[in-house]
Amino acid sequence: MRVLVFDTETTGLPKDYNVPAFSLSNNWPHLVSVSWAMLDSHTGSVMRACSYIIKPIDWVIPPESTKIHGITQAQAEEYGCSLKQVLTKFLTEDYDVIIAHNAYFDKNVFANAMIWDLKLPFSGFNKPCRCSMLAGKLMCKIPNIYKLGDFKFPKLSELYLHVMNEPPKDHQLHSSLYDTLFLCEIIQRSKELRIRLGITDVERNNESQVYKP
Repeated sequence: MRVLVFDTETTGLPKDYNVPAFSLSNNWPHLVSVSWAMLDSHTGSVMRACSYIIKPIDWVIPPESTKIHGITQAQAEEYGCSLKQVLTKFLTEDYDVIIAHNAYFDKNVFANAMIWDLKLPFSGFNKPCRCSMLAGKLMCKIPNIYKLGDFKFPKLSELYLHVMNEPPKDHQLHSSLYDTLFLCEIIQRSKELRIRLGITDVERNNESQVYKP
């Protein structure tokens, strides 16, 4: 099984989180960067990883978003790649299942880029898409302070801490590449998460197969 793990960084948050990108323009944020890695479920090794900054088409990266992911408007304009070329490369990847942490968010960001920024047809990924944030809820069991008796959805850093027994390096969080590689490492290490994601044949045969960012 070929597992495609991906993450995005964006210009911000959606105006209405409950409205899918398919049905409304100017609601979901624009892509600032996208990264993905191909995980071989038979060996547990990462075969390759890609990361791209996106060249803005007609949008501006707000300073408050830059504070989170570190990518400025000037950097994106100078070093960014064509949105169409990057997403075309992503969509031509050969995989069996796709995984993201908070997959609902990343799927809608992707759909917004395809449908509203590129004006291209897009009805969703053609293979199953699974969410490590949803799968990790009953693993981490972090109390939900807003709902008595329930657990909150774990941040990627919280899931990493639960699995690895140590926190990730803070300065590397909120980079789409490092977040992608952190998630790969979590999947490689945690059999429970692999079972919850339905990719139980991912087995780590030796320490060298762990992809460390």
